[in-house]
Amino acid sequence: AFVDHFVTIPMREPSLAALLPNLRAFADRGKKSLHPRAIRRAAELLATYRRDRSFPGKAYRFLEALEADDATPSTVYAPDVEAAFARTTGLPLELVSDATPAGVQTVAGRLREGVIGQDSACEAAARAIAPFKAGLGPPDRPLAVLLFAGPTGVGKTELAKRIAGYLFGDDKRMVRVDMSELSTPGSASRLVATGRGVRSLAESVRREPLAVVLFDEVEKAHPEVFDLLLGVLGEGRMTDDSGRFVDFRMTFVIMTSNLGARDRDPVGFDGRTSDADYLRAVREAFRPELLGRIDQVVPFASLRPDAVRRIVDLQLAGIAKREGFTRRGIALRVSEAARGRLAELGYEPRYGARPLKRVLEGRVVTPLAAKLAADPALRHRTLRVGAEGEDADVHV
Repeated sequence: AFVDHFVTIPMREPSLAALLPNLRAFADRGKKSLHPRAIRRAAELLATYRRDRSFPGKAYRFLEALEADDATPSTVYAPDVEAAFARTTGLPLELVSDATPAGVQTVAGRLREGVIGQDSACEAAARAIAPFKAGLGPPDRPLAVLLFAGPTGVGKTELAKRIAGYLFGDDKRMVRVDMSELSTPGSASRLVATGRGVRSLAESVRREPLAVVLFDEVEKAHPEVFDLLLGVLGEGRMTDDSGRFVDFRMTFVIMTSNLGARDRDPVGFDGRTSDADYLRAVREAFRPELLGRIDQVVPFASLRPDAVRRIVDLQLAGIAKREGFTRRGIALRVSEAARGRLAELGYEPRYGARPLKRVLEGRVVTPLAAKLAADPALRHRTLRVGAEGEDADVHV
């Protein structure tokens, strides 16, 4: 056969010791002066945080980008390299800089800013991020593999978004896979499909290898899907249907599940299920080889009434920042009675706080929008939301 006339010569990445002299020679050809420590720091950052690419190519490309970066000074030191690396990758400077601490409690505090009532889950996520900061993460698998277990509407997806925002600078750097759509035989092939216009898992991660990968309602997937996931979780790679490898080693993998929450008492707030119930349900549902690839099962608590009130406050603050209000100089004042009523309407035992956005849009945003549409000249006023009777009524 024609292919038999070829000899395969494997090309291996150079060691850091072999790479650095070549990088110094390459940098000397540029207009900017790079301190030797800056060149070494660039190689270290690329080795730690861009495992999806290979040396020496990724180092040459980064040095070229550094040369063209107007924000980088003409004399480049290691901190300048760290700042440029953070800008180009979206990774936070506190994560890539040796001079900036990012302890577990600090990171957990950042995550808790947008995830209410789940302090333990936020701390567990922060602990999973710590090896990435320290450069001690596993070299041949994803950055972390977490299973978020808990009731619907308590913040599992929101925490995944917060992790994406913290790690990669944008909560949209998240690839979400609805596993309920992969429950039939043969559906695993949709994860590895390629071609023009295809938005499969393989294509999404190839385009954005630094991302959170969210497998939502993972227990609903067909067993064939789990067979495919074993390679992703254990080896950090997948083979698409064209035979090409897809690198998952720079992804932060999160699976979500309602296992253990299905039989809880559905009456009122805070129908709580113990952590042991979630862990037991997960062990019963998943094969041992899959469980062995999960770093931690993270239980999520049911929401208490005070947590729902805080979520109302958080979402109202977001509404107040919408362009239609800020452009007109309009402020919102929502009474305590209205906040309490909105919390009651926005929480359902079966769905948690998931209905809250719909309630806020219908009870707050829509009436305010109608008022502004009827009076386009309204400017620099405070609109007050109060509760009257059964409704959160809007009045100026």
